[in-house]
Amino acid sequence: MAVHADAAPGAAACAAAVRERRVGARELAQQALDRIRARDPELLAFTYVDEDDFLAQADAVDAGRVTGPLAGVPVAVKDLIDVRGMPTSYGSAAFDPYRAERDAAVVARLREAGAVIAGKTRTAELAWSTTTPPTRNPRDGALVPGGSSGGSAAAVGAGLVPAALGTDTGGSVRIPAALCGIAGLRPTYGLVGRSGVLPGNWSFDAVGPLAGSAGDLRLLLAAMIGPDPGDRACAADARLAQVRERLERAAPVDLSRARIGLFDDPLAEMLDERGRVALDATIERARRAGAEVVTVRLPGSETIAPAFAAIDLGEGAAIHTERLRERGDAIDPVIRALLEVAHVIPAALVARAKHARRAVCDAVAELFTRERLDALVLPANPLPAVRADALDLAVPRANGELEPALWSYARVCWLASLTGQPALVLPMPEAGDPPLGIQLVGRPFHDDALLGLGRALEDIDPQEHA
Repeated sequence: MAVHADAAPGAAACAAAVRERRVGARELAQQALDRIRARDPELLAFTYVDEDDFLAQADAVDAGRVTGPLAGVPVAVKDLIDVRGMPTSYGSAAFDPYRAERDAAVVARLREAGAVIAGKTRTAELAWSTTTPPTRNPRDGALVPGGSSGGSAAAVGAGLVPAALGTDTGGSVRIPAALCGIAGLRPTYGLVGRSGVLPGNWSFDAVGPLAGSAGDLRLLLAAMIGPDPGDRACAADARLAQVRERLERAAPVDLSRARIGLFDDPLAEMLDERGRVALDATIERARRAGAEVVTVRLPGSETIAPAFAAIDLGEGAAIHTERLRERGDAIDPVIRALLEVAHVIPAALVARAKHARRAVCDAVAELFTRERLDALVLPANPLPAVRADALDLAVPRANGELEPALWSYARVCWLASLTGQPALVLPMPEAGDPPLGIQLVGRPFHDDALLGLGRALEDIDPQEHA
């Protein structure tokens, strides 16, 4: 592997180069710093970088004091997640930034695997948006990068670092990954510990990696998994160990034995003609490579959006009640208005939404069993990134109704958020620029199989199967 200063190699490539002593961890860190200095004043992806600490971490790897499968790999962390010695602000003036005294559980696990923490990346305020102002899209600075993990996605998409951490409640890893043209994963709910992470919603939150490929995501996720006594939703130790072991084995997936369900539902409606063509081309390539693709419908899918919204808004409002009362004037007016509306959602409505959620989970599980599915496929972004100066853009749907563009980004993400299934976003090369992505939703606690399927799809030669 040739390591160049103008673009970050992938996480797996960096780890291999350091392990084989073809490059030093300090050299990789210095190259990342050079890229951050050169591009981030315009990109605005990072909120904090401690250059001396970054290089000191790398020196510890080179000295052999720190080892592991991610040794020497620079990783950026969303400013919703605590990193020891670094400020956390949650992207909000309603919080007084503080320097974390300890790492969040997931950051501690990355350090144990040898990762070098590059710094903190920008989040939408309180993670309550599908945009991340003022961060710019690395493909086109006039466009939004998506949110709320837009800083992490922009940093990876611009090649500043090979990998980053984000959080995903209703799509906050998947949306920016799709809009920035990179890979992103929302892991199975309960697979990655969340202590040391500001909650957006207790029922849906997940911490997920962003990187350049499904293979890099696999390497990162394997390092992120482990017991977290501080997170009551974290899965049993034995379940975590099983998933991690399968990820570390990285067994290849044979596409000729894969059965994929193409989700045919208004929830997954593509609003961009170029996207429809690219999605069809991607599906056809998978078919020609041997995958069996069947069109599937989900009974009761019309309840997914209202059930998700009621639970998400109700729980999110409860988390920020005191902050809204004491320092509401410091919160962005749009987000403050949303929080205020959320506080008047009737408890009976939230209870009905949770009942509907259980029904949706059962229906999806039955669908996977009946159709013998390895994954569901749907768009990752129904339309490309909008301009930062056109956030009120509305686009027509098939039924003639107008839909806010920012709403459409989240719409395609709610199914996996509601069911807790792993969801993988990969860019569609056929789409060109601005980027458009494909989303694969897998079976719970089979994140390894989902990433293996994603890797197999990435490896299809477009020319061979054109």
